[in-house]
Amino acid sequence: MKMDVGFTEMHVQDSEKNLSFPMLLMHPNEFVGKSHRLVMLSHGSGGSPLAYRYLAEFLADKGYFVGVPEHPGNNRHDNSLEGTLANLVDRPRHLRLATDAILNDERWRESLDQNNISLIGHSMGGYTSLALAGGIPHTEHQMKYDPDHKIEKSEVVPVLADARVRALVLFTPATGWYLSEGALAAVKVPMLVLSAEHDDITPAFHAEIILKGVPDKSVVTHREVKNAGHYSFLDVFPESVRKMGLPAAMDPVGFDREAFHDELNTEVFEFLETHR
Repeated sequence: MKMDVGFTEMHVQDSEKNLSFPMLLMHPNEFVGKSHRLVMLSHGSGGSPLAYRYLAEFLADKGYFVGVPEHPGNNRHDNSLEGTLANLVDRPRHLRLATDAILNDERWRESLDQNNISLIGHSMGGYTSLALAGGIPHTEHQMKYDPDHKIEKSEVVPVLADARVRALVLFTPATGWYLSEGALAAVKVPMLVLSAEHDDITPAFHAEIILKGVPDKSVVTHREVKNAGHYSFLDVFPESVRKMGLPAAMDPVGFDREAFHDELNTEVFEFLETHR
């Protein structure tokens, strides 16, 4: 089925760091005079916005605006900030800047609901989304459990919550920074949390941190995707790339990524529609 979807490339300005970063925006082609909802998608560490185009296009065809920024210093082209305090601070801040860039753009400002956004986060994008939803991350846990960290001291990560966030969708979220008592006490929005049965990067206990940490367990819908791996939430890669054995393109034996994404798109859409 051909989708009636627009595709816009944007560059988001970060005056604090004197840099700009790219963002993909997918949206319905006809949107004038309507109150559309914005969904922001945060990719994983060392990842790319291009790896989530299928989901973004599907949601845009359903009437959503979907922004997918490329996190500076933590993407496939430049991963120099991985494991640093700067990355923990900047990821949520950059997601907020990207959100503001879309909501304030005169091309669609009047067509968007300014106070109702949803966040989708994969892996490190889960950390990012939880921070904007009110989570209070701490570096102590990375220092304790990550041998490759570049953190110099144990401290609360300075992040600001965004009151416009109304729902979260988290794919195999990285949540180790939220182990402290009360770290997720202010996170009260509805959440769809999907973990993967064969995830050796953010295994099941990461979802358990959310379930134990939020004050109201009823806001969390959690499901373990059977036989899935950490990267199964990325778009299907071409056969030529899969033959090369690129980890992001590979799944556990017998897992059908293409069929899964058809189901995933519908599940995410129905969740967002339920929690408008």
